[in-house]
Amino acid sequence: MQQNARQFYCKFLYLERMFLKMTNLPKMKIGIVAVSRDCFPESLSVTRRQNLVKAYTDKYDAEDIYECPVCIVESEIHMVQALEDIKKAGCNALVVYLGNFGPEISETLLAKHFDGPKMFVAASEEDGLNGGLIDNRGDAYCGMLNVQATTLNSAMLRLIFQSILLELLRNVQI
Repeated sequence: MQQNARQFYCKFLYLERMFLKMTNLPKMKIGIVAVSRDCFPESLSVTRRQNLVKAYTDKYDAEDIYECPVCIVESEIHMVQALEDIKKAGCNALVVYLGNFGPEISETLLAKHFDGPKMFVAASEEDGLNGGLIDNRGDAYCGMLNVQATTLNSAMLRLIFQSILLELLRNVQI
């Protein structure tokens, strides 16, 4: 039994060394873009984004993350500015960070137009002493539910449109 454990451990160390020597792993540069609604202070999302980036860079390589200075607040103009900024910074992955309840249309358009992996992340609620709002409100989780509904609705609308189009094509006489 002890011999099997030793053999397993040796194989594990060998595989670990081989993994660390791999050179064909993709180099990711994550662009993090904060979003906010105009009914909340933009500074709440910006501060939460800065805290997230600081926590990341304290533990991992700072070159792997880019903090986009554009905060999307209820505007497709901000979305275009953020998209251009993260592309210019060489980002090949996107994190849309909901520091509070975000603008669903702008943030989903950002994800749609970004070529690469993307992820939506919501901030946890904080108390007023740690920079949160009154009664621990920031509504980032509620914003996350709206993102799901928006992306699901757009996918559902596409399916409905395709099925209507197919039905119309079946009924066309050639």
